[in-house]
Amino acid sequence: RIEAGALELDGFAQPPLVFTPQGGVSAPLVPWNEKSPGDVSERIAVVHIRRPPGGMTPQAAYRDAYQRCERANARGVVALLSSPPGEPLAINTPAEMVMQIPVLALGEKDKPAIDAAIASKQPARLSIEGPGGFRNAKNTIARRGTTGPWVIISTPQSGWFTCGGERGPGIAMSLALSAWAAQKNFPVRFLFIATSGHEWGDFGAHLFHEAQAPDPKDTALWFHLGAGYGARAWQETPRGLQPLDTPNPNRALMVTPDLMPIAQQAFAGHVTIEQPLAADVRTALGEYRLVLEERYPSGAGFWGLNPHFHTPSDGAASTTGAIMEPIARAIAQVIETRISAI
Repeated sequence: RIEAGALELDGFAQPPLVFTPQGGVSAPLVPWNEKSPGDVSERIAVVHIRRPPGGMTPQAAYRDAYQRCERANARGVVALLSSPPGEPLAINTPAEMVMQIPVLALGEKDKPAIDAAIASKQPARLSIEGPGGFRNAKNTIARRGTTGPWVIISTPQSGWFTCGGERGPGIAMSLALSAWAAQKNFPVRFLFIATSGHEWGDFGAHLFHEAQAPDPKDTALWFHLGAGYGARAWQETPRGLQPLDTPNPNRALMVTPDLMPIAQQAFAGHVTIEQPLAADVRTALGEYRLVLEERYPSGAGFWGLNPHFHTPSDGAASTTGAIMEPIARAIAQVIETRISAI
């Protein structure tokens, strides 16, 4: 919570969590300016980074600003996140990242109130309190079959909030594809893996790759179902975000050379992903990057963003069955065609 005079705003405590002392941290609010970092010394820095029109939140730039504020001796940070819905937005955090000052995330919709508090020069109090501690997380793994090469289907299962458009498609399609695979008599073994800790620098995926992933030479195909690729599109209007019944175009599909003609045929007519990207570890995003780093010979991976990405409003309305079903069928087509070549 941030308080200044009559202003009281609750927000999201951005990890890595730093709790304030009892009673909070009191100091004036000062805008962060990378050209004069000393302005925030012994102050509460207010960080706001504009996003391009129609673009997504510049998450890496915010994370960098938090660390710069710490080095500039700020007492804390209030971040005004420029997300499309104007809500607080959580930013993925490397597991090894350490912060010494508290960071409170608010939405851009709160900017006028914070600007007024800065102009009033009233003292402000930043409070982040709670039980703290650690929680256990688990990867979920399912296997089917006893002989033949492996077909691996992976998806992250964790996120910051409800993650309807971010995680919903990957979870739903993993379940659908597992039911489909169980009805087939393919000469392969299937491994379905849903990883935890994605928001902590793909932590669960790293553990799976290190200890439990089949060897590349024993794997016929790895298909990764990443973030947001089956979400719906939204239109930014003066009245806010309005849902559309069309797929979110802000997505990508990357495939290895052997899968390119298969994927082009299977995903023909699917906006954006009808033109898959050629596999390149230098430009791959999400957990599919790990698959390419370990040189699995045949693979494909999705990633994407939707306007509600990493915000509390990314709920069930962020996707529909009508959007997801054709994608699931196209994935099954790629898998079956690849298996038929074994």
